[in-house]
Amino acid sequence: MKSYFMRSTFLAAVLLLPFASHAINVDSLAQVEAKEMGRLPKQAASLQVGLNTSEETSVAYELDYQWYPLNYVGIGIGLELDDDYGDRPLIEAGDDDDYDPDRIVKFNIHPMLSFRTPTLWMNKRHSWGLLLRCDPGLVLSFPRNDKVYYSKIKFVDGNDIVYDSFTLKNRGGRWKFWRVKSAISVRADQSLISLGWSISNYNIAYCRNNMYYQGKRYYGHESYDKTFSLFASFTYCF
Repeated sequence: MKSYFMRSTFLAAVLLLPFASHAINVDSLAQVEAKEMGRLPKQAASLQVGLNTSEETSVAYELDYQWYPLNYVGIGIGLELDDDYGDRPLIEAGDDDDYDPDRIVKFNIHPMLSFRTPTLWMNKRHSWGLLLRCDPGLVLSFPRNDKVYYSKIKFVDGNDIVYDSFTLKNRGGRWKFWRVKSAISVRADQSLISLGWSISNYNIAYCRNNMYYQGKRYYGHESYDKTFSLFASFTYCF
């Protein structure tokens, strides 16, 4: 009787084992699926507008791309246009297209590392949440050396005004810098809206740190203040 009971138990276990294994597999797949639903896709594109402050105040427009081979660690590249609009107030910057010798416009390339945290969901439906981001990297700034064109009245000949024009050219401008950018992001599905800040030893005026005319140095600076930035951005992950 005892051996018959043991054989019956063993047979039942063999018959039920596939169903138990299937139940475990389904539960594991459900957990993995739920975890994957909370993860952002591995690629992201961002459009950013920021205000840079140092000796000069400028407006920066930046387009970024990031790829995350790991869930929370990736690499990226950014393209930025930085414009201080010269002597004109920023709110009046688009009034005319006259040449302004005090205006500086830089094109910057930002190779970077990119880190992001898991999403902290703010409700049970996971419809929105918060995460932090940090992008340390480099600033490659162009042009390295700027030119400035000046024109002044030389003399008046009757009804004609004769102008004397000359060009100042920079020498030894800096073009490689570091930057650390951080942000707090609100996530809704695959989209992020971020407010952030950054610090960098980049300065928009480094392309005019040694201005020369006919071999004579007219003005310059050995060093400039660091640049602090505040920005807002929209990111789509795909």
